[in-house]
Amino acid sequence: MNRKNGISRIYCIFSISILFLFPSRSLAQQVEEITPKGSRSNALGSSYVALTDFWSSLNNPANLTFSNATFQAGIFYENSYLIKELNQTTIGGTYASKFLNVGLYISRFGITSYNQGVASLAFGKKIWKGVSFGGKLCYHYIQVTENYGSVAAFTGEVGINAQISKELLVGIHIVNPTNESIGNEVKEPLPASLAIGISYMSPWGISIFSDIENQTNKKASIHTGIEWDILKRLHARSGFRSSPNILSIGVGYSTNFLTFDFAVTKHNILGYSPQVSVTILFNNKNT
Repeated sequence: MNRKNGISRIYCIFSISILFLFPSRSLAQQVEEITPKGSRSNALGSSYVALTDFWSSLNNPANLTFSNATFQAGIFYENSYLIKELNQTTIGGTYASKFLNVGLYISRFGITSYNQGVASLAFGKKIWKGVSFGGKLCYHYIQVTENYGSVAAFTGEVGINAQISKELLVGIHIVNPTNESIGNEVKEPLPASLAIGISYMSPWGISIFSDIENQTNKKASIHTGIEWDILKRLHARSGFRSSPNILSIGVGYSTNFLTFDFAVTKHNILGYSPQVSVTILFNNKNT
């Protein structure tokens, strides 16, 4: 068996096993669609397009322009469905300059014998009063041990948002507009989607977030969540997303230099997925 055939064979076997667990998803889609990065987003029903925190800026690069610190670094961990083989770990950082804000993150999913991941470089810049644009280049890989090697592919993403008022923000995020695939002899399409989001931050300490996401060859899904500022630095969150139906709940605590978020999501068939993210802020402009 040559190297290419070996990779393809293992790829097909793993795809079939995943499809038994997740019948509505392909292998490549399964990794990318587990959750957006960041516990706050997932506690809010996977809403991310019009959020302005650290992890949402790495999800939608247009949000990089809302960075409130010169440099931020964070780590995100998810134990999907309480199965150790489905753990996801992501580390990232952002830098805000006078001319351009940039972000970098690396994410890994799986176990030693089989894992997938993505490394992304993002940028965001204000192009008009209240309007921001961002782009992202992503490197995806699939790696199999036992000398079968790996496969890889590049995709791109773009995002734009507009601050309609102090309370209202709207955004658009496009993933993989060129419909790239990954693999050698067996090709799997990487996720491609269009998402539109809106956020409303009321003066009473309650914020509402909602996204509509349309993925290629799939039913559109709705992501929505609500956040309540219990205290000045303590936040309670709850949310829901459709297709598949997932309920979520979480809490967050922030200081001038540290943000801690915890969330639990519940898939209607597969069960619970706890997750945690921590972000450190350096040279916080709001200090």
